[in-house]
Amino acid sequence: MSVHQWALLLGALLTVGSQLVLKHGALVSNRSTRGWRRFLNRYVALGYFLFFLVTLTNLYGLKEADLLFMALVNPLTYLLVILLSIAIFREPTSPRQRWGIGLVLAGVVMMGLAQF
Repeated sequence: MSVHQWALLLGALLTVGSQLVLKHGALVSNRSTRGWRRFLNRYVALGYFLFFLVTLTNLYGLKEADLLFMALVNPLTYLLVILLSIAIFREPTSPRQRWGIGLVLAGVVMMGLAQF
């Protein structure tokens, strides 16, 4: 794998991390605080900073990496966010959501097989 592909993978992992940190920031927001301070705590600020890093790593990675590689990596971020939200935040999932997760995973596998 090239350095640019590693950058895209790092961007995907940072995306997952930022989504989870933002979710945590939303859960720990103080209900008694008024105005914009209620929605801007250290977790939300960290989540947005991670999104900024995602932008930089994706810009670097997409300079040379194959776009098909990004098409494989991008849906995996959705799956990881959902699976880690279930594991960390104990979010319930419906059968319809589980079917959706399976369809996304099947699409990633099919695209991966088409690449080779």
